[in-house]
This record gives sequence, structure tokens and C-alpha cells, in this order.
Amino acid sequence: MNTVIYDLSKQPTTYDFATFAVLAKSLGYDHVHFVADQGMAATKYSPSIGWRRFGNILIPLCALARLDYTVGGKLEGVSIEHKMGLINRIFDETGKIEKLCATYKLDELDYVTITMRDSFRNEWRNSNKEAWAKFKKHLESEGKRVIMLPECEHAPLDVEQRMALYCGATMNYGVNNGPMILCMLSDAPYININFNPVNTTGRGYNMEKLLDWHGFPVGSQFHFKHDRQIIVYEPDTFENLVRAHEAMRLQERVAA
Repeated sequence: MNTVIYDLSKQPTTYDFATFAVLAKSLGYDHVHFVADQGMAATKYSPSIGWRRFGNILIPLCALARLDYTVGGKLEGVSIEHKMGLINRIFDETGKIEKLCATYKLDELDYVTITMRDSFRNEWRNSNKEAWAKFKKHLESEGKRVIMLPECEHAPLDVEQRMALYCGATMNYGVNNGPMILCMLSDAPYININFNPVNTTGRGYNMEKLLDWHGFPVGSQFHFKHDRQIIVYEPDTFENLVRAHEAMRLQERVAA
């Protein structure tokens, strides 16, 4: 058993764990030990919310990454920073990464998804509701069946079900939010727009600086992406959504 350490008193119970899990699996680890006796990190939310997210997000992500896990006391061992740029580095050095995979397939066919961010945290990152509503109608006018998926801050959608929905879709649309990392670190198709939202509130963090910390500066793409996966850095206006959608359709026609 090759074990990597994830300390819940220091490391987040967010979808950032997906990056950690893919890094761990790609580096040859098959087991993660969650250190749970040192308390729960409370930098983003209360410990009670952190424990709920641990069960709702981190545990099912282990299944998607094909990692066994244990939960217990502090252990000595290797840990990994959850930096997106590190995944590109591993891919560049080895020519492969261990992507997330759905644990089952859905019977549903021929649909697209839109993941809406509508959180009370960092509201400047939320989806442009009017633009997305208009874009949904645009997709439906083309005959597409659109499944709307909330980010689910208050009523979480089962992560394995969400992964199955993303993997079965002909396209997945959304802004930079936690659940969309499931697409970016798998083979699920995606257009992830407004990846560098501008914080004009005067509070909180700067996304560009956060992306720099990740080693994934503005303009970056994952080096292992396929032709139906793209990060778009422009804001999620209706015009930009249609432009990104049409650019993907043109690329598909050229490839065909």
C-alpha cells in the first residue's frame, strides 16, 4: 500500500481535493490517509460544514480517482499541494496522468449540462444568471436537451452521479467553480468560461494571483485536454457563451 497524507486540519474539504487525488494517483499512490484527529480546517467555513463536505465531496472523489482511504490519527508521510500546474508538469514529464473516471454510466443520452454557481461565498464568482438563461434557450432552439445543475452549496448532488452526468453529456458548460474540475480532470467534454473572474468588491482574494499560486497562470490550458475541452478566460456574457459554443462546433466540423 503506497500511502499519501491529507491533513484535514490544514487542507481544504473542497473540490480542490480532486486535484490532489489526480496528482496522488498519477504519482503512483493508491491510498490516502485522512488525518482527522487534529481538528477540521475552518478558514473557509465552520468545522461542522467542513465535516459535511468531507463526506459529500472528498470521500466520493476517492472513488472517482480509484484511491482507497483510511481516516484516523496523525501519520508521518508524504503530502502533496493541490496545485493544478503540478498536473501539467507530471503530464509533461511522463506523458500521462491518471484521470478521474465515472463509477457508472447513465442510460440518458443526447443532452448537455450547464453548471450554475450561485454561492453566498465570493459572489463575484457566481454565474451570470441572465446570460445563462438566454444561452439555455439558444441551445434549446438548436434542439439540445439542457440539464441544469446547481453547484449545490446547500443541497449537494451526489458527486458520483454528477460525474456520470458530465461523462455522458455531449458538452458541459459552466464558469470556474468546484464541480467543473470533474470535467477538467477527466475525459468529459467542457467549455469552462470566466475562468479568471475579476473581484471588484474590495474583499477576498484575487483570482489571477490564485491561479499564479496554482502554477496555472491566466491563459493556461491543461496539456492533456482533448479537442472538446477548453478553458475560456472571457466573462460569461451571452455573446461570449455563443462565441465559445460556435468555436467548439466549428472545431468539431473541421475534425470530422
